[in-house]
Amino acid sequence: MEIDDFLELLPHDDETKFKKGLITHINLLIPEIHKYEDSRVGMLLSLHSGDYVEFLDQLQELMVRELRHRLMHFGIDVFNSENGMGLRLKSEKDLENKVDNMDLMVIAIYMGAITPTQERCLFAVQSEISLLEAKMNVLPSKKQRKKIKEVLLAVHIFFETPKLEKWNWKDRFFFMVRNSELDDLIGMLKPMVDKFSDKEKEETAEKLFHEYLLDCYSDLVADSFGYGLRILWFSLPEKNKENLISKYNLRLKEASEEDVLNACNLLSHIDVFRVLSDDIKGRLLNLRFSDMELLLANPILMNGLMIEFHDYGIGLLAEENYKSAAEVFLNFYFEYGDEATYELHNYELSASMFIPVYLCECSPELVACFKEALKEFVAKKMKDPIEKKGLAVLNDLIEAINNRADLEEGKKLGLIEV
Repeated sequence: MEIDDFLELLPHDDETKFKKGLITHINLLIPEIHKYEDSRVGMLLSLHSGDYVEFLDQLQELMVRELRHRLMHFGIDVFNSENGMGLRLKSEKDLENKVDNMDLMVIAIYMGAITPTQERCLFAVQSEISLLEAKMNVLPSKKQRKKIKEVLLAVHIFFETPKLEKWNWKDRFFFMVRNSELDDLIGMLKPMVDKFSDKEKEETAEKLFHEYLLDCYSDLVADSFGYGLRILWFSLPEKNKENLISKYNLRLKEASEEDVLNACNLLSHIDVFRVLSDDIKGRLLNLRFSDMELLLANPILMNGLMIEFHDYGIGLLAEENYKSAAEVFLNFYFEYGDEATYELHNYELSASMFIPVYLCECSPELVACFKEALKEFVAKKMKDPIEKKGLAVLNDLIEAINNRADLEEGKKLGLIEV
């Protein structure tokens, strides 16, 4: 059972069931609690006796023990050289006796031993436990039991995040990106990147790209990958950027459809997808028509498609998608092609203005397909007294076709009259 599911089912309005639920599922609540058997036993004993204050104290101390463990993961020498406070310890025992818990948190985040998300959980648990213990009587109230559930979730998140396996700036950077939400990373990554050589920046940017395509991260950190790549990219010389573009092209040459879509999502953060090979860009454009029902129902997706045609070229559209593209053009322009709609939609859908340009520049075969689609579209809308009034906006598209240099004399389309 997932932690969220368990906490949702834990009845905070019934103290007896609440306590039994905690006792039964203590191992689920705190991943890797087996490393701290004495803490596990202490928590179970305190719950059995109904001593919630002691249980909360044990929880807090458990997190601090794990924090010390992560700081000592690479040994005393690394701690002494990297702690940022000038501390010199002789043994791990000194860390327990000579450094208070608040300084431990500051040192850990400075060293990159824990993520900002973990730091936030530590502070949240410490704060909530202090408030609970100050107000709690022998047994917690319904409201306090609900707060304890929130504390347990923060403890779980802290333990669930893996520890840093290697101790260099590249690995710290990647550890932060892979395990932190975007808001937690703002201002944190650049100082790390400043310590990289240009070669290390390029290698890290390549690794981020590969890991993103493997899709082995949570949705919460997807934007963190984009932010990390952007920090790296804009610190690179042109030569290294060219190397990366070549590597991205090579990686995507035989990639799956899912990889191409993922690559577009990631590389949009650095505006690089547009300079990849036409084959890769063409695959992306044509993949957009794989779910026409979704595309036609979502103006934002249609708008994005118009921008991609603008960036990559209408000539990359495959012939098997001409009919679908014509349908999208007509539906999108009919709804949003009127300039009066710009302010209404806060310019979010202004890419509809590109469609007349595409009809001027596209192949004659696409124009022919568009003409057929136009006849069907107009015939259908004419049956509705309200919708037919909006058909006049399509005259912009008809005029774009009529102005084509390759249009044979006498083949011009008549304007729509409503």
